[in-house]
Amino acid sequence: MGVFLSKFIVYFLAPLITILLVVMKLNGWQDFAKQHQNWSFFLNGLTILGTAFIYYFSIFSPHKKYEKTKKRKWELMEKQAVKLNDDYNNEYQFSINIMLAHWTPVYLIEPRKGNREKKKVSFNGKIFAPARRLTGQAVHPNFRMSVNQGVCGDAFKEGKETSKHFVKSAVLLPELQQDKDYNFTKEQESYISGLIIVASCPLVINEKEGDVEKWKRIGVLNVESRVLGSVALVLEPDSKEKFHEKIASLGNIFITLHV
Repeated sequence: MGVFLSKFIVYFLAPLITILLVVMKLNGWQDFAKQHQNWSFFLNGLTILGTAFIYYFSIFSPHKKYEKTKKRKWELMEKQAVKLNDDYNNEYQFSINIMLAHWTPVYLIEPRKGNREKKKVSFNGKIFAPARRLTGQAVHPNFRMSVNQGVCGDAFKEGKETSKHFVKSAVLLPELQQDKDYNFTKEQESYISGLIIVASCPLVINEKEGDVEKWKRIGVLNVESRVLGSVALVLEPDSKEKFHEKIASLGNIFITLHV
């Protein structure tokens, strides 16, 4: 039925409405309308109904289907995020979110050189949009970051594909950071206070333009924990490999569902 309607709109209804609209612009239309009011009323009504029909099936209906598909995508991602917690018997109480990167001409996020109390003005860069929470504790609503900051930024910039090989993880306990500089302001650090570990997987999609394939980084999937025992997931090699593999699998589900 959907294919029939599409062909009907493309090959018959749309050209018919276009022809009617052109005819109604001709000089003799007003005279015809006065002399044949019934026909004029019918053609006007047909034009209005046809236009509404085209709008519904060409714009409104596909948009509703898109919104429905998008909603299902997030529902499935939320279920998979819960499953990751279940895989570890909810021991680490993971908070899982997705951040998508977008270009902006100017932003005020990163710290000034030598003064992390102040923010510098940056130009022509990418920042992460507010996170979409899948499960666990939400990110602070005022927290924003650029792709030049944190474990998320490292994963985004260095990620060539959505796989365990490009997942980045770190322990955020000050005594275990080994003076690692994540380029955060003091304000940003206050927003993520309490996090013990964070692991970030790059979200990379394959775009095809004719015979050319292009890999495009669109964002990151983050897994965070505030449980002290989660340190083992990052510091122990075997646990880390398994952890990264599970995160990458979750990231690949998002890529598969991405619309």
